[in-house]
Amino acid sequence: MEGASRYALFLVGLKKLDYQHFEKVLTSRIVAEASWLCDLPHPIPNEQFVADIELRCQPVICSIGLDRSVQAHIKQVAEEIEFIVKYRVGRLPESASEEFGLGLQVNKMLRKTKADKDYFVPWERWRDSLVVRVQSQPKSKVVKLDDFRKGRNID
Repeated sequence: MEGASRYALFLVGLKKLDYQHFEKVLTSRIVAEASWLCDLPHPIPNEQFVADIELRCQPVICSIGLDRSVQAHIKQVAEEIEFIVKYRVGRLPESASEEFGLGLQVNKMLRKTKADKDYFVPWERWRDSLVVRVQSQPKSKVVKLDDFRKGRNID
């Protein structure tokens, strides 16, 4: 789970070899989801974006109990996943696209932290943080919805 946005990634069915190269597995998954959320082709022509995301992924640190708020959200997400798998889908995801779909369901659920006055949606918050990075690239074609509406004088 990414701490600031509470965006959660799901990796199901990892093999022993995957754990030996977990940093690469996780980084490639983060880049793929970030590219999808920003509607970008992967990896070209977004090499700078991919490099930036990969740089932010290093080093991978897995820890337990450092931030109680994040831990509480992880527990909540685990319970939501268990409910979805048991009562809606009936099985764990069998492909990366199914993992992403399950993750998207959970990442669209409202979250709240003490620092926030209102609820937020994790995938929107994480996407917004990514769009800022993409827009700073020279050949970026990403347009924020708010800017698009302003350009068309729609409120």
